[in-house]
Amino acid sequence: MAIVPQKPFLFADTIKNNLLMGRQKCDEEIWHYLKIAGLEKDVLAMPDGIDTSLGEWGINLSGGQKQRLTLARALISAPKLLFLDDCLSAVDTVTEEQILRYLNEELKDTTLIWVAHRSSTLKYCNEILDLSQLPKTQTVNGALI
Repeated sequence: MAIVPQKPFLFADTIKNNLLMGRQKCDEEIWHYLKIAGLEKDVLAMPDGIDTSLGEWGINLSGGQKQRLTLARALISAPKLLFLDDCLSAVDTVTEEQILRYLNEELKDTTLIWVAHRSSTLKYCNEILDLSQLPKTQTVNGALI
């Protein structure tokens, strides 16, 4: 299982080390996951590519780049369950569409649970539960909301 939060947590270390977090993956695999997360071109444009150092909390990246980097980190772990908490909120809609297509193609055997404010983010979902349409107190599958 992996979780990608809306507010990314990044270490003052290289992009590669932020992705791997002790896992063993070859550079080819790293680039593959960066592509799925829509970050490949951004990292290629950086002076040291995947060896580029990040400041604390990824201060030298934009909000969307931080979100996409944490998405790539989750993907590298090959989870069977992936919880995405509005993790594309800082990404423009064109980039979001590209990422959604890649995720839809690559993660056919992964269960994705999305929390999103933009309905476009949910376009590939099989089921959608719109909590804004529920009364203030309601039960869904036995849970009080």
